[in-house]
Amino acid sequence: MLRSRSIRRPLTGILLLTALTAPAALAGAATTATSVTITDPASDVTTNGGAPHPVPESADLLVTGVTHGTHDVTFVARVAGGPHPLEDAARVEDWSWISWRVDIDGDADTDLVVYARVEDDAYVGEVWHHNADQATCSGTVAYHAATFTTSVKVPRTCLGSPAEVRYVAVNRYTFLEPGTYYEDQSPDQGPPGSLAVLSNPAARTRIATSLSSAVSASSVPAFSKVTVSGKLTRTDGGAAVTGQKVTLQRRPTGGSFATIATTTTDSKGNVSFTIAPTASASYRLVHSYAGRTGPGFDSATSPTRTIDVTAATDDNPACAAVPAVTFPDVAGPPHGDAIGCVAGYGIAKGQTDGTYQPDADVRRDQMTSFLARTLRASGVELPANPKDRFSDDNGSTHELAINQLAELGIVQGRGGDRFSPANPVTREQMASFLIRTLEVILEQDLAPTGPSPFTDTAGSAHADNIDVAAQLDIAKGRTATTYEPTQTVRRDQMASFIARSLRVLHAEGVKLTPVS
Repeated sequence: MLRSRSIRRPLTGILLLTALTAPAALAGAATTATSVTITDPASDVTTNGGAPHPVPESADLLVTGVTHGTHDVTFVARVAGGPHPLEDAARVEDWSWISWRVDIDGDADTDLVVYARVEDDAYVGEVWHHNADQATCSGTVAYHAATFTTSVKVPRTCLGSPAEVRYVAVNRYTFLEPGTYYEDQSPDQGPPGSLAVLSNPAARTRIATSLSSAVSASSVPAFSKVTVSGKLTRTDGGAAVTGQKVTLQRRPTGGSFATIATTTTDSKGNVSFTIAPTASASYRLVHSYAGRTGPGFDSATSPTRTIDVTAATDDNPACAAVPAVTFPDVAGPPHGDAIGCVAGYGIAKGQTDGTYQPDADVRRDQMTSFLARTLRASGVELPANPKDRFSDDNGSTHELAINQLAELGIVQGRGGDRFSPANPVTREQMASFLIRTLEVILEQDLAPTGPSPFTDTAGSAHADNIDVAAQLDIAKGRTATTYEPTQTVRRDQMASFIARSLRVLHAEGVKLTPVS
């Protein structure tokens, strides 16, 4: 049943008539205020259902438009005469409206609908996104009575800050009985949903850009700091491209490009990344067009730059900082320098007879003490009273270290409350022990940045940590493609693993101090 309603006075606030002027020629970015208007033929209203009433002039769209401001987008519709659908007591409130079907991603399909209607004697402006079951944003409705013009102003963020808008306006005027509505669509051309009218014409064509790149060094020792820089510029010579996202991508030898870092251009369009490469790789900068969130700058990819890394060198500045400790049973390469280094930091200790026993396997309980001293040498304060996690290490001289590392998440046991302290450490376990230790010290997660170099680690619970250790040049394969993850680790090999880990920490700026 139709509710009796009195004709309301126009809302306070007059629609800016600039919304109905011809579009201005633009040379700036997409946020520059601009408008587009469409003139619709008079007397082209369609009738649906019975037609007991003459076609109201207020059902006939004459002009529709969209005006872009820096912070808002205003949708405009002018009809032939009154009473206006939003002011007429004869219409059905819930089934009459003015709406704009809007495309914001350039595919000519409706992404959202902007409505102007009356509900409970109040103007309502709403934005409904595609597939939403309720309004996702509100707008401000204004009505200019002298020109029968209605507008809805919505924040640009309601639309995802698009660089461009395609739209079709629809005016529906509904009578309750006998179920008749009058509808006019503007523009009329094209099938429903074509959304061919483009507002903000300055952003219709993406602004072409170019992206340069440079590296501060093309050949460096492993872990040396290298700067990768570039500049994003407009090819038309326009203003600096500021605040645009640029990613740094890395391609290892034989691999594919993957993003390793992201930043935004500064006030001059410049970007800069600092890296410490551990293996030779190629690098490039990439800017991607973000039509829904950016001002329309087109995609650009920089030239590729290659950085050759002399990863085979055993030069270790972390080890050069402490006097090496010698043992009578350590003869030199390949692990002699590393043994002297970790012993110099107090991380590894010799036997009671003064020897090191380099060929002996490293036990799991011994490994926790090596790692606990590495943490202390890196300035990490270990838990003073950790929970007793395991039942099979009671009485061990390494029990405190085992519990401290368990509390830090570095060791996880062998299931239940068992640690298996006397079992030898395997190469895959060593990788996880070391990478988790680095994560605690550096306070960051470490993950592989490229494909695995090894063919025999797939399915291992430690595969990711093995790959990270290899990429950081901490762990080396037995061959170019095999790691032999289940082989045990000797005491001399353990020293090399830890010495290379110290090199990583030194490169990251961690202050290393010998411990007792």
